Amino acid sequence: MEPHISPAAQDDRNALPRVLDATLVVRVGEPLGRSRGGWRKEITFDLEEGYAVFREKCLVKFAEVAASPEAAKKRIELHDNSDIYLKRANNDGQSKYGLLTEDNFRSTLEHRWRLLQPEERLVLSAFRFQAFLYVRSSAQPPAQFHRATAARIKRARVQRMAHEARLRTQ
Repeated sequence: MEPHISPAAQDDRNALPRVLDATLVVRVGEPLGRSRGGWRKEITFDLEEGYAVFREKCLVKFAEVAASPEAAKKRIELHDNSDIYLKRANNDGQSKYGLLTEDNFRSTLEHRWRLLQPEERLVLSAFRFQAFLYVRSSAQPPAQFHRATAARIKRARVQRMAHEARLRTQ
C-alpha cells in the first residue's frame, strides 16, 4: 500500500522548479510554418527573472549561432519581431506552438510542466522546455535553379543520347 502523501507535499512535487533548462532551436523560415532542422543551443534560466531575461538569453544564443561558420553561409538574421515560441506538448506540430510573452510566460511554462509524467519531473530527469526562434536568410537563392520537370528530363536524355552517339562515331 502506498503511503499517504499530503496535498501540500503533492503540490511541492508538482510545482515548477525555479531554475529550468530549455533547448532553443533557431530555425530559418516563417513562424509556425513548415521550417525544419535548425541549430540547437542549451539555456538555463531562472523563472523569477521573467520573460525579458529569458528572451535576452535566447538572443545571445542566436548571436552565437549566427557567428558559426555553418550559419554564416545562410546569412541568417532576425525577423522584425524576433518572437520566441514554446512547444506546449510533446506531440504539438509547429502550428500549435505558443507565442511567449511577458504576460503568459509563467502560465505557459506551468501548463507544459503539468503535462509531464511524474518521472519526467524528477531533478535527475533530462527534460528541457523546447523554445523556438525563427529567423530569415538574407542569402540570395541560386540564379539558375530549375526543377527537374518531365520535359527537362526528356530533353537531357535526348542530349545525352546524341552525345553518346557522337562518341561512338569518333
